[in-house]
Amino acid sequence: MAKRKTNKPTNERTIPKRRSIPVNEVEQIVDRAVKDVKASLTIYDDRLEVLQSLERNEAHIEDLENMLHQAKLTNKRIRSDLASINLAITRQLELDGQ
Repeated sequence: MAKRKTNKPTNERTIPKRRSIPVNEVEQIVDRAVKDVKASLTIYDDRLEVLQSLERNEAHIEDLENMLHQAKLTNKRIRSDLASINLAITRQLELDGQ
């Protein structure tokens, strides 16, 4: 059987030479890419953003409701303490008046 001949690569450089890109050109490329991504946002992306915002807001409301509940409990404790102090003052005044 005869051997197949393969095309061996020549010593020519097939990879293009690299060049350094100036910073301002890189920034322009990035800006264009960002604009392209923003332009490609669909209504579904907007919906997802609104749902995430709603979720954050509901969590915040839950935190505020919990804080309100704790504040009401603290007020009850303070009013109870105040009532005890007022009662003690009243008793002391009654004792002093006798």
